[in-house]
Amino acid sequence: MNKPYITLLLLGFVFSCQFQSQKQGHFPIQQDPSLRLFRNGKLKNAPILSEKFSPYSLDSVDFPFIHPRLAASLNEQMEVIDNSRLVYRSYGGQQYTKNDFKETIKILQSYQYGFPSNIEDDLVAYQIWGDDRRGAVKFTAYYTPIINVNEHANQDYLYPIYRRPKNWVGRLPSRAEIDGAGKLKDQALEIAYATNPVDIYYMQLQGSGYVQFPSGKMQLLAYDGSNRHPYKSIETFALNRPDFGISSISINGIKAFLDRYPQFQDTLLFHNPSYIFFKPKHDLPSGAAGAALQQQISIAVDKKHIPLGSCLLAAVPIFDDSLDRVLRHDFHILLAQDVGGAIKGPGHIDWYQGVGQKAQQKAEKIHHYGQLWILMPKRKEGCGVYIKK
Repeated sequence: MNKPYITLLLLGFVFSCQFQSQKQGHFPIQQDPSLRLFRNGKLKNAPILSEKFSPYSLDSVDFPFIHPRLAASLNEQMEVIDNSRLVYRSYGGQQYTKNDFKETIKILQSYQYGFPSNIEDDLVAYQIWGDDRRGAVKFTAYYTPIINVNEHANQDYLYPIYRRPKNWVGRLPSRAEIDGAGKLKDQALEIAYATNPVDIYYMQLQGSGYVQFPSGKMQLLAYDGSNRHPYKSIETFALNRPDFGISSISINGIKAFLDRYPQFQDTLLFHNPSYIFFKPKHDLPSGAAGAALQQQISIAVDKKHIPLGSCLLAAVPIFDDSLDRVLRHDFHILLAQDVGGAIKGPGHIDWYQGVGQKAQQKAEKIHHYGQLWILMPKRKEGCGVYIKK
C-alpha cells in the first residue's frame, strides 16, 4: 500500500465524517404504507421477488453521497479487478464480465463531482431476493481484532497461532486434533503464542487480526486458508446446551462464561471443527478480492450468489439508542470485497466495521435485516453489459 493512497484514505475519512450525514438517503418506506417495519428490519407485506436479481427503479432513491473515502476504495477496487484472476459468470440469470464491474465503478466515481439529473440514465439496479425472496438480507458484521501475543511459549502464553502446513498429506486435522491433540506441534508452524484460545478463535472467525508483542510491535496476520472442515457455530451450540445456562453469546459473553467455567472450554471450542491458518503480512487488512478492507464500505458475501468486485446499493438498518430496534434504513454504497465461511446464500452479508475494541462493539450489535441491490451500467449501443439466459 503506497503512502499517497494511505494519505488519501485518511483525508477521505475526515471528509466523509463531515458529509456522510449531510447526504445519506433514506429507504422510502413511507411511499408504501403497507410496508410496515419490524424490529429486526424486515418489511411486512414486502412483495415476493420472482428472480434472484429483480429489476428495481432508482427513481425513488435518494442516492448516497460518494465521499472521498468511498471514492478511494472504488479506485482500489478497479485496480483489483484489472489485476485479478477473478472469473465472472452467470449470477441470478445475468452474465457479467470484468468490463461491467469496471464501468459501474467509473460511473460511481463520476458522481463524486455532482449527481446527474437522472441516475437511471447511467445505472440499473437489481434487488437481491434475500433469505425470504422478499428482499430481506441479514446484516451481520465483522472487524479486525488486536490480541496480545509472545514470540515464544511460556507460563502465560501457552496457545499457538499456526501457519498453514504446506506439505501435509491427506485431510488436515480438525480443531480438536490441532488444539487438543497437538497434531501440528513441533513442526515449525507456530507464528506466536496467545494467552487465551478464545482470542485466537475469534481472530480466526474474523479472518485476520493484529497481534501485539510485549515490545509493542504490531503485526498483521492475514488469512492463509483453512483445514476445510465444515464451520459449526459455537454460539448456537451454547444456546442449545441447557446445562451451560449462558446469558450472552456475544464475544465478551462467551469469554466471561469460559472464565467462570473453564471446564467447558474444549467442549465449546472443539464443537467447531473448522480451523483457520494465518500468515504475517506488512499491509492493511484485506479481503478475498485483494482490496484493503474499509470500515462500513467493505462486505463479505457468498461469491456463488453475489460476485466479488461488485458494487451494491444497500438499505442498511439504523438502530435506536439501545441498538436493538431498527428505526429505519439508510442508503449506502457497499463493495463486495471478501468472503466468509459462515456467509452462505443470497440472504446474508457481513459488514466490515474496522479495527480494535470499538469496532468489535459495533460488530456485535449488528444482526438485523436490510435490502441489497447490485448496480450495473445501463446497456448502451455496443456495450454488452449482461445477457439474459
